[in-house]
Amino acid sequence: MNSNVNWVVFAGAATYCYGSKRRITDIDILVKRVDLEKAKMALRNITVADVVADLRIKTDHGIYCFFMDDEMIERVLWRPFLGVTVPRHTR
Repeated sequence: MNSNVNWVVFAGAATYCYGSKRRITDIDILVKRVDLEKAKMALRNITVADVVADLRIKTDHGIYCFFMDDEMIERVLWRPFLGVTVPRHTR
């Protein structure tokens, strides 16, 4: 993404970066809330990319928030993903 937006892959794409051989069917991208529309616009022609911010995951134990903040940006590592080097969250 060349729109001056901080972003990371997560979900299946992130597990692939960790070494999983699971088939990738889409690319989930996490951005800051303030960059959400800008990121969606930059990727509007890429149908396999899901761009989100402030993801809430509901479990039996409650709701967990997954969002990009400055601490996450500081921990980003770049890893190969399908022949391209992409940022990936480290925690």
